[in-house]
Amino acid sequence: MEFLDLYSESRQKSGKIIQRSQKVPKGSYRLVIHVCVFDPNGKMLIQKRSQSKKLWPGMWDVSVAGGVKAGENARQAAIRECQAEIGADLNDLIKGQPDFSLSFSEGFDDFFLVTLAGRPESLAAQKSEVDSLCWASKEEIMEMIQSSTFIPYQFSLIDLIFALNKDHSIYQLNSQSCEFENSESV
Repeated sequence: MEFLDLYSESRQKSGKIIQRSQKVPKGSYRLVIHVCVFDPNGKMLIQKRSQSKKLWPGMWDVSVAGGVKAGENARQAAIRECQAEIGADLNDLIKGQPDFSLSFSEGFDDFFLVTLAGRPESLAAQKSEVDSLCWASKEEIMEMIQSSTFIPYQFSLIDLIFALNKDHSIYQLNSQSCEFENSESV
């Protein structure tokens, strides 16, 4: 059973926790993370969510997404979710602070952006979380959103993610190529 910390409107921990399956009480907020992993050509690693997921089953999404568990901070959750969803240890690449944060009706959403020097062979979809992985351009993601195969993010959010990625340094992680089981390279 997973538990989540609750936060105030000013993003301070309230000292209260809820089960992940519970609705966030009015006046309280939760914390979620997204990690967007890019290759040197500016393509983003995207995941097709498992059909068994409660939210957005079978839909394409950014590289990694998840809730921050009670006792964790956003960076710790981002590292944990990268390992759980794409089999990647990005501990040395995920900075302490998110690249940007958004508010939504039930909480706060922290985004971390990472650019790798290549397409590591070590990345692998964890079948309980993710059906497949592939690399996609901003234009391909926008087309997928329009065709209702990608989670319906606002186009302006996708534009922002890709624009901010251009400002990042490139990091080396393992080899220069990437192959995924049960998916095609874009």
